[in-house]
Amino acid sequence: MTLFYFSPVPWDSYEQRPHYVVRDFLANGGSAVVWINPYAARLPNWRDATRADLRDAPMTLAQPAGLSVVDVGGLPIDPLPGGAAINRRLFWNRVIERLRAHGGGADAIIGIGRPTALALAALRSVRAVHSFYDAMDDFPEFYRGWSRDATRRIESEIVQRVDRVLVSSMHLREKFRAITAAVTLVRNAYDMSLLPPFTGALPDRPHIGFIGCLGGWFDWPLVLQLAESVQPMPVTLIGPQASPTPARRPSNIRMEPPCTQAEGVRRLQAFTIGLIPFKHNALTAGIDPIKYYQYRAAGLPILTTRFGEMAARTEADGTFALDGVDGVVQIVERAAAWRSTPEEVARFRADHSWSARFNNAGLWEPGGSAIIRR
Repeated sequence: MTLFYFSPVPWDSYEQRPHYVVRDFLANGGSAVVWINPYAARLPNWRDATRADLRDAPMTLAQPAGLSVVDVGGLPIDPLPGGAAINRRLFWNRVIERLRAHGGGADAIIGIGRPTALALAALRSVRAVHSFYDAMDDFPEFYRGWSRDATRRIESEIVQRVDRVLVSSMHLREKFRAITAAVTLVRNAYDMSLLPPFTGALPDRPHIGFIGCLGGWFDWPLVLQLAESVQPMPVTLIGPQASPTPARRPSNIRMEPPCTQAEGVRRLQAFTIGLIPFKHNALTAGIDPIKYYQYRAAGLPILTTRFGEMAARTEADGTFALDGVDGVVQIVERAAAWRSTPEEVARFRADHSWSARFNNAGLWEPGGSAIIRR
């Protein structure tokens, strides 16, 4: 059984949900995965000239046996009238023919991790016994104008054509249930093998930290207020700056460049509180942040805004809302006093690993047949 997977992220990037989907497929009897790297599926904008990217971190991931990576190429013109047709003629026909030749029909599965014109063209053209769309984000909300409208149309058709839609949040489940009943909630998780054993001890010096992309969803006004309120406690922000960064920041904010995944885990051990300061908007309404699972699996309490799946998490689970009725200092003090035991962390890790998540969802039947169960 071969999985043709249209990924939202390059193979050589931080390992995210798509990486673990295909690893799980291969671990459960799948014979091969053809991973199609993403291409520029939206119109360019002026920020692209200065936008940092997660790929800036030096990463070359080892490919598991059975996996091959394909770079498709393409011009950033899909949303324009005739743009997808031009890309298909110049770039995609070779890829689609390769997928057909690789073994379609009864031995093929199509997995789509990002709604693009190429993925839709393959869904229309390549015979497969099963297909699924894994919506780990509300992708149209990343874009504006023609790019957003085109992505919405493509996503809607993909959802109507695939056998099963997997979603990472309740918001996305409700969105797609308006189109199809074949929707399964599969929240995010974390690769627990990356973390060292948890002893119950955290660093003595209070330290708030964030690891991830500082994009347009990052709530800078809130972070500036937080840092000002807790001085001189350090607030460290590690990751690519994909949106404008305030020129004037409190002196206790430390900006660090992107790092490898292993280095990120090492840096995590200096924190006593994990930070997830995302804005409330249409994009973040559909997010179940992997950072939540990473921080909690490391035994950290979390300071967060109430967006997406974080709105349902409480202080009983070590999650403290920065946009509640209490002041910032009170919230930080409560978070700093919270502790998790090694036993609690062990249970959390067992319940929220990627393998546990996919096993509970029943993604693959024995022998590698991908039956996304109804």
